Amino acid sequence: MHVAAESTRAPVGPRLDRRACHLRLAHPASHDDGLAELTARQREVLALMADGLSNAAIARRLVVTEKAVVQHCSNIYAALDLAPCPDDHRRVLAVLRHVADERTLNSWREPACPAR
Repeated sequence: MHVAAESTRAPVGPRLDRRACHLRLAHPASHDDGLAELTARQREVLALMADGLSNAAIARRLVVTEKAVVQHCSNIYAALDLAPCPDDHRRVLAVLRHVADERTLNSWREPACPAR
């Protein structure tokens, strides 16, 4: 079976499709993708999101409130032009953009909690 066109959009749901991630990383956003507009703290929050940390875990790591992390996330989404949409998971899209950025390809680490 041949698929005419492959989507580079990340799927929505409880499980992230590795193939969709690979396709998204193979076709990253342009250099004018908003990442340069992020503050140092926003880049730090985005990197921790990419590490798989929850908002609560990010707050503990940065010694800030969870509300502050939520505000940072909102500012990240705005800078990356990721408007709320029922068909998209903005956190995943922001992380994919972060990972696709060539300056961050080697910063990935293993999840804090081992897989079951």
